[in-house]
Amino acid sequence: MAVALAGCAGTGRSTATTTAIAAVDATSTTVASKTSTTVADVDPTTLLAGALERYEGGYIFTSTATIAGAIAITATGRQQGSSSEILLASGDGEIEYLLTADGQWVRTPGGDWQQLDAEQPPTAPLAQLAAPNGLELVQNAAGEIELSAVYDGAVFGLPPGDLVVLLTFRDGLLTEARYTNEQEGVTAEVITLFAPPADTTPITVPPAEA
Repeated sequence: MAVALAGCAGTGRSTATTTAIAAVDATSTTVASKTSTTVADVDPTTLLAGALERYEGGYIFTSTATIAGAIAITATGRQQGSSSEILLASGDGEIEYLLTADGQWVRTPGGDWQQLDAEQPPTAPLAQLAAPNGLELVQNAAGEIELSAVYDGAVFGLPPGDLVVLLTFRDGLLTEARYTNEQEGVTAEVITLFAPPADTTPITVPPAEA
């Protein structure tokens, strides 16, 4: 089992990793089924596509990976258009990413931005949810819809194999993505929460150093 959203040491450098819901090997992912109290006509593909379209202008997210009930790593961020601000935290270590079409930068909080060259920065989580191999309606009740989505683990930088993710929607808006995984008697859970952003300020490149 592996949990590695990104290097969180205070070196200002990162390892090639993935963020958000990709933190645990998903080769044996299981999802508990739920019984829907009411099932209206819902097209899962249309629902997911519409929810992602509503976030095209921007969104905020918080992703938390826990192992055996203890938080292993968190990723919080803001996506605005094609640009992202992401803070990764693990234990006492934190590292920030600034990702734009004009370049990608990394720093420890309060430090100087260093531009990335060959290293692969973390990916904003909605980009990983756009193309599931399968979608199934799990629940439609009390204004909340839940879909079971199947992805190839390789999309998230994991070993190939089915990764089952539960997607929760309220009023057509994607609010949560979640999966659990158990290996060698240890349970890991990764939950990512989404919401519209309160701050819609454009994300720009860091100011030039004096």
